Amino acid sequence: EQETATYDWESTPNYGPLWKERREQVLDRDNRTCQGCGRSKSELEYTPRVHHIRPFSEFDEDEVETAHNPSNLVSLVSLATLGGKESHSDRSLSDRHPVCE
Repeated sequence: EQETATYDWESTPNYGPLWKERREQVLDRDNRTCQGCGRSKSELEYTPRVHHIRPFSEFDEDEVETAHNPSNLVSLVSLATLGGKESHSDRSLSDRHPVCE
């Protein structure tokens, strides 16, 4: 079974030093708005999370830059905030983020 990665500033050092910069780039690109439901940071009262479209766990160790390419990242409502469990797995993004369907 493939190992999965969960995003957390403290416990996910495998996202590497590029992650914080790319995360900010994507939040700026997406105007800090959930790309699934269109709610903004002010409407949500928190900053949407940045998620990988193709799960991070599907990339090899030498593909971190590709995994963090802005074209593979999207701002979405945090499932944890809505009572769901967020995980990066082999499921599609829509399966992992049913809130905005």
